[in-house]
Amino acid sequence: MGKRFSRSLAEERAIAKNEIVVSSSLVFLFGIVSAKWAMELGYSQLLQLTLFCVALFLGPLVLLVLYLRLIRQRQAYGKAGAQMFGISQADNQMKLSFETR
Repeated sequence: MGKRFSRSLAEERAIAKNEIVVSSSLVFLFGIVSAKWAMELGYSQLLQLTLFCVALFLGPLVLLVLYLRLIRQRQAYGKAGAQMFGISQADNQMKLSFETR
């Protein structure tokens, strides 16, 4: 009965290897997205590289900070994506002008 739930050493190593690959890929993804968002914000290449390295250790925190800065920048310039929920003001105005016709 006890053998039914036990795994062999090879199976344990394969599972551990898969876990390392998945977590490493996720950490690398945090770094890449952070560097891309830093590029969109107009940061220098040195700062982009620095944010990539910091995101390898503090990925979600760096992404949160960069996301908030992206939203604030879009709000300042009135770009699309600044309004999180609902229809943007320009779309509302277009709908109102079509409805009044």
